[in-house]
Amino acid sequence: MGIKKTGLIIVPLFMVVGIVAAAYYQFEQARSLEEKRVERGGENLLKMAVMAYEGCDNVQKQQFFYKELSYLMTDDTVAYCLIHTTNDPTPVISFSSQTGLPRIPESVTTQSIVATGFNVQAFTTDDGHPFLELDKPIYRNGQPHEVLRLGMRLPDSRFLSRENIVMVTQVVMFVILALLFAYYGFTLLLAPVKRFLDDQKSERPEPSLLNLVKQMERFLDSSSDQLSGMTSAYRDLAAQSKVLQYENNQLLQIFEHLDFGVLMVDAQDQIFFANQFCLSLTGKGRSELLNQPVSEALNPPALVEFIHRQNLVEMGNEGNRTEIKFPSAGPDKTFRVRAVPLMGHDQIQFGFLVYMEDITPEKAAEKASQDFMNHIAHELRTPLTNIKAYNEMMMDGEIVAPEMQKEFFHTINDETNRLSNLVKNILELAETEMGQLTARRERVETRWLHQSCLDAVEKVAREKQIELTSQLPDNMPSISGDKEMLKSALINVLGNAVKYTPRAGTIEFMIQDKGDAVIFQIADSGYGISGDDLPHIFEKFYRSDNESVTDETGTGLGLAITWEIINHHGGHIEVDSQPSKGSTFTITIPKGDLTIG
Repeated sequence: MGIKKTGLIIVPLFMVVGIVAAAYYQFEQARSLEEKRVERGGENLLKMAVMAYEGCDNVQKQQFFYKELSYLMTDDTVAYCLIHTTNDPTPVISFSSQTGLPRIPESVTTQSIVATGFNVQAFTTDDGHPFLELDKPIYRNGQPHEVLRLGMRLPDSRFLSRENIVMVTQVVMFVILALLFAYYGFTLLLAPVKRFLDDQKSERPEPSLLNLVKQMERFLDSSSDQLSGMTSAYRDLAAQSKVLQYENNQLLQIFEHLDFGVLMVDAQDQIFFANQFCLSLTGKGRSELLNQPVSEALNPPALVEFIHRQNLVEMGNEGNRTEIKFPSAGPDKTFRVRAVPLMGHDQIQFGFLVYMEDITPEKAAEKASQDFMNHIAHELRTPLTNIKAYNEMMMDGEIVAPEMQKEFFHTINDETNRLSNLVKNILELAETEMGQLTARRERVETRWLHQSCLDAVEKVAREKQIELTSQLPDNMPSISGDKEMLKSALINVLGNAVKYTPRAGTIEFMIQDKGDAVIFQIADSGYGISGDDLPHIFEKFYRSDNESVTDETGTGLGLAITWEIINHHGGHIEVDSQPSKGSTFTITIPKGDLTIG
C-alpha cells in the first residue's frame, strides 16, 4: 500500500515538472520566432517610411507621407514612429497608436541619435511591456540630418503570465485526471490476475505489484511524450497563425494603396472587399458595400450588369472586360473593368475579383493618333489631287497656250513643293517624338542666322510690300547648337509672320545679348491670335478658324516643330498676341559651350 501511494504522488509530480519544462521551452521558441518576425516586418516598414520621407520635397508629398504613417499606426504591432534631428532628442514629428507613446528610456534615445546606420534596440518599459526599436538616420548633403525611429511591440516575455498559467494548469489537470483514470482502469483490469495470485497463495505478491507500477510508468511516459508533442504543435500553429495574420494585413494595406479599383465578390454576389480607390469611384462608404448584394450596393447599372454576366462567360473571353464611365469620376474619365475568377485550393471557384483601371490617357492617345492620321491624309490628298488634275489636263492636250501651260507647270511645281515640305515636316516631327532628334553642336554666329532667315522670306515679303526691319546689338553674339535646326525654327516663325501679315504691313526682327543667353524677337502687325487659339498654336496640325488664317495654305506643323527644336536646345518660346494688333514671338536660347567647334 505504501508503494502504491508513493507512486501516485511521485509519478504525477514528475509529470507536472516535465509538462512545465516542455511548456517553457515551447514558450521560449515561440517568443523567439515572434521577435524575429516583428523585427523583419519592422525593418521593411522602416525602409518604406525612410524612402517616403526622403521624397517629401513639397507639401503634397508631405501630406502623402503623413497619410502613410496614419495607415501604419493601424497595425497593432506598430507602437510609434518618431522623427527628430540628430542634435535634439525632442521629436519634430510623432505618431503613435491608440494606446499612446510608451516611456522610452533615455539610453535608447541617445543610442538612436549617435547611430550612423541601421540600428536595432530592445527595451522594456516600467510596467514590464517589451518593445523593439528600429532606427535609421536620414542623410542630407552627405551628413546625417534626421533620425527616423520605429517602435514595434513584442509579445509578452513573462512565462508566468495569466494566459500561460491558465494553459499549464489546464494541461496539468488533464494529466492528473488521465493518470487517475488510467490507474483505476489498470487496477480493474488486473484485478482478476491479483485474485488468481491470491488464490495460489503466492509467497511474494510484490513482483506483480511492481510489474503493475512499471506498466503504469511506461504508460505515463508515453502520455507525457504525446502531450509534449501536442503542446509543441499548438505553439507552432499559434505562431504560424500570427505570421499569416500579419502578412494578410500587409496585403490588404497594399490593396488599399493601389491606383486602381479592386472589388471582390463571392459566389452569392455578395461584396466582401473593396479598396479605397473603388470606394471613391462608386461614391459609397465601406459599410455601404461590404456584405451587401451587388445589385443593391453598386452603381452605375453597367457595372452591376457586367458582374452578373460573369457567371455566363468563359475565362479569357471578351466578356470578362468592358469599359465603363463612373459619374463620380466625371464624364471625361473612362475606366476599363475586368473580372478574374477567384479559385480555392480545390480549384473550385468561390467568386470574382473585379478591378477598375483608368484608361483615359490611353483613350486620349488613341484619339490623338487617329486625328493625326486624318490630318495627314487630308493634307496629302489636297496637293496630290491638284497635281493629278493639272497633269491630266496637260496630258490630254486641253492646254495649248504657252502662257497657260507655264502657269500650270508653276502650279504643279508649287503643289509638289508643298507636298515635299509636308513630308519633310512629318519626318522631322516623327524624329522629335521618337527621341531621335539629334543636334550637331557647333558654334553658330547669330549674324549668319539673321541674314539667312531674312534671305528666306525676303522675296515673299517684297511681293506683299511688307517692310522688314532689324534691331541688332553692336557685337553680334554666338551660340552653341545645330545651325540648320535653329535656322529652320526661326524661318518657321518669320515665315508665319510674313504669311499672316496683310499687304503693306511691318515686321521687326530683333536680337538681344543677355549674357548667358540670346533672345530672338519677331514682332509683326498681322492678324494676331485670339485668346482661344493662343494655348493651341504649338499643337500638331492646329489651325485657327479665322478666315484670314484659313485663306493661307499651311499644314499646322511649323510651330510644333519649332517648339521641339527650341526645347531640344534648352530654350523656350513665348507669344504675346491680340487679334488685329499683331503678334510678338520671343525665343530665348542659352549660349551653351562656345568652345565646341
